[in-house]
Amino acid sequence: MTKEDGAGHVNVDEVNGDAVHHKGEIASKICEVTPLKPAKGNVHFKILVPSIAAGAIIGKGGEAITEIQNQTSAKVKMSKANAFYPGTTERVCLIVGTIESILRVFQYISEKIYEKPESVPRTGCEGRIPTERHKQVKILVPNSTAGMIIGKGGSFIKELKDTTGVFIQVSQNLKSLIWLKDALLWQVNFLKHVMLSL
Repeated sequence: MTKEDGAGHVNVDEVNGDAVHHKGEIASKICEVTPLKPAKGNVHFKILVPSIAAGAIIGKGGEAITEIQNQTSAKVKMSKANAFYPGTTERVCLIVGTIESILRVFQYISEKIYEKPESVPRTGCEGRIPTERHKQVKILVPNSTAGMIIGKGGSFIKELKDTTGVFIQVSQNLKSLIWLKDALLWQVNFLKHVMLSL
């Protein structure tokens, strides 16, 4: 994903607290409702990273980010320390690689974000996002592909909500895609759906 202008934003809140305790079942159900197709070549994938977690992701002298690039063969680039995504205090992280390599980098980044919760809770956009930022993931999605991710009439988002017990909302304001971190397995499948829609 290489464009940011006119992007969409999806909010996801936990509706059913028991959902995260059945990760295997959730992943299986998401596989059933997620139409996947073979991807050719590399994919460009952008996520937002809280500034508090950026240092842990990069590592001293860039050692950590270099290691994850070597392990996955993906390229990872973080915006400069004061180069925040408009309207946020978060840095943009660009990941380029195959879907599988991006998923591995995503898991690494998610773990680092989860290890570095913000000390001051913040209210999410439109007041609908949980204040625990370390339980969210934000993905930049161009408007041109947002419809494919959402599904006709919101069908995919609705089925995902019904299957996993989460709330998902599209917003034009933050221009990104957000959901809780806990159920990592179904997130991985949803990530595939997002990347294959680009």
